[in-house]
Amino acid sequence: MRVLVHGCGGAGVNITAQEIERLKENIEVFGIVENRYIDTATADVNEYEFIPDSDKFIISSNKLNKNVDGAGGVREALDEFITEDIKNYVDKLDKHSDDIHIVISSASGGSGSLIAPRLIHTLKMLKLPVIYIMVTDTSSVMYCDLVFLF
Repeated sequence: MRVLVHGCGGAGVNITAQEIERLKENIEVFGIVENRYIDTATADVNEYEFIPDSDKFIISSNKLNKNVDGAGGVREALDEFITEDIKNYVDKLDKHSDDIHIVISSASGGSGSLIAPRLIHTLKMLKLPVIYIMVTDTSSVMYCDLVFLF
């Protein structure tokens, strides 16, 4: 069994790079763990020098604004083309039916809150198991019908 962790957006990239990489030291506990990093900002992904280029996928944010690295807070415009980019990302994955996909993103903010739902939908359409970890602070609670705060 293989676990693929998809860090989506700035928060998802940071959590995956900092925490999941640390957990991979216990590889015999988790099996094979592979991390992927998906964002609209190259700066977020390139901040971590240990991430190989093959594990990075940058959504083409330059379709929005050539002067901005990332979504630049323009989520509505990002929504127009993100589905196609996510489909391309999933098509490039080496997929196995016994893979478990963990998707990590922020509920608030920009790219990750759009990338993660599209990624989950695409993986579920392929009948692949998905676990979604969404981080938030109390400012996002008003947008959710049901939120468990720990």
